[in-house]
Amino acid sequence: MPNYLRGNWGGKMWSNLRAALTFFWRKIRTFCFSDPNRAMATFNAFIAMASIVTAIAIIRQTSLMRNQLVSTLGAVLRLDSSIEPAGLLIALANFHDAVATNIRVRVTMAQRSFPGNRPLAKTVDTDLYSPVIARDKGFSAIIPKPKSLEVYHNNENEPWPGEVVYEYRFEYSYKNGFDELISESSCFIWTPVIQYVRDSGPDVGNHTVGGLISCDVFESSVDTIRDLIKGAPILKN
Repeated sequence: MPNYLRGNWGGKMWSNLRAALTFFWRKIRTFCFSDPNRAMATFNAFIAMASIVTAIAIIRQTSLMRNQLVSTLGAVLRLDSSIEPAGLLIALANFHDAVATNIRVRVTMAQRSFPGNRPLAKTVDTDLYSPVIARDKGFSAIIPKPKSLEVYHNNENEPWPGEVVYEYRFEYSYKNGFDELISESSCFIWTPVIQYVRDSGPDVGNHTVGGLISCDVFESSVDTIRDLIKGAPILKN
């Protein structure tokens, strides 16, 4: 008996276990192979089990190959957004060979108080649709800019970004060319873009802050930007 078992198992217990296993194996062997018909049935059962295992392996391999093909060739859309003079530009581009189809985009704008994140008005939904987007082709649309974001004045009673912010949630879905529905989402806060001036220090010159800020880091970004513009002259937009 192995030494690592001898400490936990008495020699008699180990012998009894080995005897029991030998006994059951002989019973199984006698039951399965003593009769020719039973032996054939056992053999067929083993063949069936082997076939099932092989089929499962083939299915898994096929699924793996398909996933690799989809990840390599399947349509992949990426959404970009930027602030333009006419408003918020939404652009979708396809970076893979397969053609994306049935593209649906919903942009939800919510006007909220800051701080407090209290809704100030009903949300506004903008739905966009494109039947196809091929590789290196794009789809874009402009969402009008809220008037209150057109100009920001440095007001000590209303520090940047002001008492009202605009939250934009983007949700889009498409078929990736392999009959799979892909859904994505993102969220940004649209804040006033301002320019401030540094007359001294390592960052002397004009600087621009604001614009679209991810919802996840909005509050920390506000604190950082307020520290940057504190006491600095604000240029007119």
